[in-house]
Amino acid sequence: MTTTAAHWVPARADVGFAAGYLLLGTVLHLAGMGGAGLNALRADVPAVVWAVVVSLGCVGVVYRSTRLYFMLALTGAALLATVLLGGSVFSLFFTFELIFCAALFGPRRLVRTALLVAVLLTVATVVVSWVISTQWRVALVFGLQAVLVFLVPLSWAGNIRKEKELAISEGERADAARANARHATEIAELDLRMAVSEERSRMARDLHDVIAGHLSAIALQSEAAMSRADEALNRKVLEQVRTDSVTALEQMRSMIDLLHQEMVPDPGLDRMAGGTAQLEALAESARLSGSEVTITAGDSSGLPLLVDSTIYRIVQEALTNSTRHAPGQPVEVLVSIGDSLAEVGIVNRVGPAVGQPSPASPAAPAAPAAAPLRQGHGLRNMQLRTEQLGGEFAAGQENGRWQVSASLPLSARTGVPS
Repeated sequence: MTTTAAHWVPARADVGFAAGYLLLGTVLHLAGMGGAGLNALRADVPAVVWAVVVSLGCVGVVYRSTRLYFMLALTGAALLATVLLGGSVFSLFFTFELIFCAALFGPRRLVRTALLVAVLLTVATVVVSWVISTQWRVALVFGLQAVLVFLVPLSWAGNIRKEKELAISEGERADAARANARHATEIAELDLRMAVSEERSRMARDLHDVIAGHLSAIALQSEAAMSRADEALNRKVLEQVRTDSVTALEQMRSMIDLLHQEMVPDPGLDRMAGGTAQLEALAESARLSGSEVTITAGDSSGLPLLVDSTIYRIVQEALTNSTRHAPGQPVEVLVSIGDSLAEVGIVNRVGPAVGQPSPASPAAPAAPAAAPLRQGHGLRNMQLRTEQLGGEFAAGQENGRWQVSASLPLSARTGVPS
């Protein structure tokens, strides 16, 4: 990594430490206490030499926290020089700083090295003082001094380092907590978007089922009326058109009421959306469009609300597709209710629409030009409604017949709106 001049800008606190050492040591020298319990300053050493050595050691202290290894090298050399020149109070200052800074700012390996050196120096001081003086009191005094100089800075630096590491850990934990809170907010926003998207899809599906079926029936019935000269039949068709229009309006109104409900909606409003009791009305509407419809349905009085409504929507969409894409072809509707399963099947022959080429299937081909909605929603809506209730849905052509089938479980959860 390239070293720039900015890397050599010392910290203000370190400059203060270096200035303090220099000022205190100078005052002690002027007061005649520069030896600090060691040998007095050698008179044969010029003052300028001491000034240079001390200045170099203090310059190292200036970089104690920013350029640790540079400080250890420069201040360590100054320490060695002061010892060779006879010892000084600066020898104690520099020793303290070297051990303290190595334990506070250095990596773990350097901390272990500083601990080993401090212990060895303390033991060596006690042993040497005992050997030289042969008095335990002298060894004790020097031992206490060694503890103050070698071990106290090590312990002090260790405590400060632990506090710093704890503060850093707490800061990282707070950052992690903020990040988790931010992620939780983002997840909540995504959940909200998904919920809104699902609700919009459900509303679009309901609008399609409520309006498209009736409007398609109205369009087909109106076309049939315009192509016939039978006034009695045309009047009957117009009556059915009015019935489908009123029904569509009522169902639209019930949907609007549901959207305005703040509490649990009244089940009666859902019932207005259609059920198996209205299957015969659907069949009559399809018959007026020119299709022969036969409905066979079991007793549906005990059906859960959503199952009842889903059967109605499936039959409605299937009849709309059959009258649109295979007009005039017979349609068979079978609804069977078991103990645990409700099954619905719609079968019609595949035939050409009036004025249109024969389609491959009544639900998949392109819709006539007058169709108000894009093709493809009907089958998808039937499948989605079935799967939301845990059922199975199938639709396809086989042996010239288009078949739609759905199996809906009568479990407890199907009675709760999804």
